[in-house]
Amino acid sequence: MFRQRIALTWVISLAETGLLALIPLFIGFAIDDLLEGRSTSFWQLAGFTALLIGLAVIWRVYDTRVYGAIRVELVKAQVSRSDGMEVSTLA
Repeated sequence: MFRQRIALTWVISLAETGLLALIPLFIGFAIDDLLEGRSTSFWQLAGFTALLIGLAVIWRVYDTRVYGAIRVELVKAQVSRSDGMEVSTLA
């Protein structure tokens, strides 16, 4: 039921991890360019960092919504199977 949503959270998570691994490379490019008096790679690093932050925010928002919806569905299923159970026991 939630397979595609969970798979998408994993894909976004792995993409974020991959991008995090590239940060040192972009920092190195930025340092090399700055030492030569250019700032192109510095701005590329800034854009890359903004992309990474945006992806991280989107992933966390989506992840929270997906797992919140899963929790609601699981609780609804549990409530439907627990006729006569006390509220304290069910909680």
